[in-house]
Order: sequence, then structure tokens, then C-alpha cells
Amino acid sequence: MKILLVDDEHLLLELLAETISHEGHDVVTAVNGKIALDLFSKTKPGFDAVLTDIKMPEMDGLSLLKQIRNLDPEIPVVIMTGHGDLDLSIQALRLSAFDYMLKPLNLASLQQVLEKIAAVCQLHQELPALLPFMESSTTLTLPCQTRWISVAVSHFQQIYAPLCRMANEGFQEITTSLYELLSNAFIHGSLEVDSRLKEESWDKFENMVRLREVDPIFGTRKVHAHCHVAPEGISTEDPTHVIVGVTFDVEDEGKGFDTAKLLKARDPMDLLTASGRGIMMIQMFMDEVSWNEKGNRMHLKKRLRIPRGE
Repeated sequence: MKILLVDDEHLLLELLAETISHEGHDVVTAVNGKIALDLFSKTKPGFDAVLTDIKMPEMDGLSLLKQIRNLDPEIPVVIMTGHGDLDLSIQALRLSAFDYMLKPLNLASLQQVLEKIAAVCQLHQELPALLPFMESSTTLTLPCQTRWISVAVSHFQQIYAPLCRMANEGFQEITTSLYELLSNAFIHGSLEVDSRLKEESWDKFENMVRLREVDPIFGTRKVHAHCHVAPEGISTEDPTHVIVGVTFDVEDEGKGFDTAKLLKARDPMDLLTASGRGIMMIQMFMDEVSWNEKGNRMHLKKRLRIPRGE
């Protein structure tokens, strides 16, 4: 494995690097988070794992973890911390740290962590071979409060982000479309706030959303969001790739709308208006877009071409 090791204690850094190298791994070192982040973003091919101290100058371990998660949501990041810094370790775990080790480190705990990381790396390597057989689904039933939109997007990203990385495409298109889809379901669907109010006044629009969220008629409604991932077969254009469909079905509890009238009115200039851009962007980014007859359930699909494993 290729491991990025970060610690501002030079003697400890050298000792750990030598120990990990003896285990057969390639080690790159950095004396603070700022240098580590620069190495992480520029090193190609990338690292398999990061081991970092939590208290360092320039950029500490928590800040480094946050920045790495923006670049790679899945790479194992292990925090090294003292006994008096357990609260910081808990914060790190909440930021999706893979594990933490207490200082002074011992060889047994280090070997155990390296074995866990190796198991994860092996799983990631074997995942492409599983794609033709892999199918998964998840459903959220959310209260009609707009703060849940970003939470739902983050939840679904855990499902499709690894597939997008393997395909080297689709992440931004799916994320943007999903955000617009959920926003429409919450705000224009269940809360029934007219999108044209944005053109009149953004403040009026935001105030109406807040009022509807606490209104017992609208605020008690739900939004039902379902994500389904399934293989669709070998690519006819390139047999070395498998097609995986990422599907979303989102239903609100509003009165629905006339989809035929909405779609008939679409034109490219809608991208320049606050009330028309969402649907246009979804249609541009996704491979399938449709509604039920009532207009309160929307279906989206994005097909990803992913290299097949042996």
C-alpha cells in the first residue's frame, strides 16, 4: 500500500516510516497538514491511506481530515492522538475518520490498523468484478423541513460516489440533479410554494418557505426518496465496461402539477431564470426523466460506464 504519514515530531515520524516500510508498504511523510494536503492533492496515483497526528502547526489533523474528505470521501484516514485528546478523536470519528490510535503507539496496534486498511483496499480492488452482480436500494421518508435536503443528498452520495469514481464521470451531474429534485419535492411539492415568487422577491420566497414549514397543513407532510443501483449489462459500445444504472424516485405529498404544461413551456432561456433552471438542468444531466400522472412523483436515472473487473 501507499501510505501518507503526517506528524510534526520528526523522530517519531522517522520511526513510524521505517516500521511501516518494514511491513512492505510505500511511505511518504509530511511534517504538518498543509504539506500533507499538497502531497495528497498532487500525488498520482493516489494514496491508499493516511495516518496523521491530530495536533500540528500550520494545519492540524482535523482540518486535514476535512480537506481530504472533500477530495476523497472514502480513503481511510487514521488519527494518531494522545490519551488527553480523546474528545478530538471522537470529533475525528464523526468526520468519518477510519480509526484512531493512542500515543505512545505500539507495534501491535499499528499492525492491526494496517491489516484493516489492507482489507478495505482489497475490497475496493475487487469491487469492479462484483459490479455485474451488485444491486442495492435505500429509502428515506423525510419530514417536510428544507434542512433535510442536504442531509439526504449526503446520504445518497455514499451510494453513488464510489461508482462515479470508478466510471470517472457522473458525480456532479447526479448531485446537482438530486439536489434540484429534492428541492422541488420539498418546496414546490409538499410545501406548495410557487416558484414564480422567486422572480418577485427572493426574501418573500424564503419567508414563505419558513412559514409553510411551521404550518400544520404543509409542514407535517413527508417527502419519500428512493435510490436504486443495479447493473444493466455489458456495454454494447465497449465490452470491457459494464453499465450501472443509478435511479432516484422522489414523491411529495402535495397536489401535484400539470407536467405537460410545464415541459411545453421549457426553453433554453429558462436556465437564466430562478424559477426555471432546476428542471432544465435535470433534463440536461440525466439519461431518464419522467413524472407520474399526478405530477408529484419524479423518476431520474443516470447510466454509468464502469470498467469491468477480471
